[in-house]
Amino acid sequence: MPEFKIVISEKGKSYAKSLTNEESEVFLNKKIKDKINGNDFSFKDYEFEITGGSDKEGFPMRYDVEGLARRRIFVTKGMIGARINKKGLRIKKAVRGNTISQFTSQINLKVIKSGQKNLDEIFVKAVKEEKPAKKPKEIKKEKIAEEKPKEIKEIKKEEPKIEKKEIKEEKKVEKVEKVKEPKETDRIGYTEENVKKAQELLSKLQEEKIKEQEKASQKNQSIKLNL
Repeated sequence: MPEFKIVISEKGKSYAKSLTNEESEVFLNKKIKDKINGNDFSFKDYEFEITGGSDKEGFPMRYDVEGLARRRIFVTKGMIGARINKKGLRIKKAVRGNTISQFTSQINLKVIKSGQKNLDEIFVKAVKEEKPAKKPKEIKKEKIAEEKPKEIKEIKKEEPKIEKKEIKEEKKVEKVEKVKEPKETDRIGYTEENVKKAQELLSKLQEEKIKEQEKASQKNQSIKLNL
């Protein structure tokens, strides 16, 4: 037998509950807009009306589609199962019939007549009963936490807290204490005399290049005058 999930709406609030096999039998072969007595599934003195539902694949039930099967129908803006923004547009969508069967997963209900107890009280009790028992691992963790000696906690309290300012100052000191890299003149093979000689050679080469450029420019001028 299928196990249905019911969603009850009352005054803007909604409540969900999963039914047992025996309670689910009450809804079989019922149609949308049918009325059901709440005494049959642990809601004393309540009366409900079926407003809709959906199947296991999530397709919605339609009150104007007869039967149990799934069908493809034309839907327009504002209809159940349609997400259309344009007026006059029609799209084919798959929907489930208006009769509750073994293919149904969720049933939507509306309160017509309320009982002695409010739904809040009924569902609070159900939640307390359905609370899962603690796992053995969680119980072990609680016992270990209780058995811990108090001395450890006292030691932790006495530990000095390092402030952010002290940490920043330590970082600055580390940066200053870094070893300076040697200059090019301090490396092996570099002396002041060698550096001076290299500078003199460079200056001579530059002077020679300038003289060659002047000679080339003078030749070009003489050629132009002869022409």
